[in-house]
Amino acid sequence: MKKLFSLFILVVMLFFAGCANKEVNKIKILVPSGTPLVAIGGVLGNENYEVEVVSGADLLTSALLAGEYDIVLAPVTAASKLYINKGIDYKFACAINLSCNYLVSLNGSKLTDTKELKILAYGQNNTPDIVMRAALAKYPSLKYTIDYQQAITDVVPFIINGSDYDFFLTAEPTLTQLSIKYNLEFDVIDLQKELESDLSLIPQAGIFVNSKSEFQAEIKTFLKDVKKNIEDLNKNQDKYYDKVSSYNEFFTKLGKEVLTASLTRSNIKYVNAKDNKEALDKYYDFLNSSNDKLLGGKKPDENFYY
Repeated sequence: MKKLFSLFILVVMLFFAGCANKEVNKIKILVPSGTPLVAIGGVLGNENYEVEVVSGADLLTSALLAGEYDIVLAPVTAASKLYINKGIDYKFACAINLSCNYLVSLNGSKLTDTKELKILAYGQNNTPDIVMRAALAKYPSLKYTIDYQQAITDVVPFIINGSDYDFFLTAEPTLTQLSIKYNLEFDVIDLQKELESDLSLIPQAGIFVNSKSEFQAEIKTFLKDVKKNIEDLNKNQDKYYDKVSSYNEFFTKLGKEVLTASLTRSNIKYVNAKDNKEALDKYYDFLNSSNDKLLGGKKPDENFYY
């Protein structure tokens, strides 16, 4: 009897030891700092997700080419171009950040002004610039000149230190950060609204899934978690900072006031790519008509959609 009891105890101990040592399939995720990180902020605490946060588009491009991550969050245009030109293994699952680009003025200038306007922008021939110029084209009598900086961070000093520009191209959360930190009052033109009669969808950042990953079930769970997080974010914007602040220093550096105030204009939404292929095709046509060098006049085929 004692031997049977001892054997029973041994079996129980081995069972629990096996459970304790069972490996969890952690999926590797690469995300750029900024609005895409805000969009998935609420899932960063999930122990099944190994999330790496980076700055700069070059690292995202390298990751999409190398195929070492299960999921990469990246600009839609960049991933689309790589798929067209390089045949990468990543599929477009969803857009999570629609265009959040704005023209702002500190001196009360309007797009209906008769004088020639000076505009300072960034990212020449990339999506924010293309969207801006398409919006400006809505005003055929408008006269303007555009100067460019490499990135939005290079535009910021011209705003806070004073300059003779009438308009600046900006995006969230930089716009809110400037308003609050420097107590600036902007006249804001929403470029998305300027184009809404032509484009129902202007995707800026998306989630791209490695089709060769061994963890497709876990990836689907991640997508569901992100969708729920974005729904919660938009329903409870005033509570979102408290939910995510401990997960990454990006949030604490941004601060509760800025993060909360920027959410309304950040245009964070979960848009399934495959279900919105028609709208995305229209967007790709728009890009090609605006700059045929960006995607080479092509657009992704059916196999691009997850």
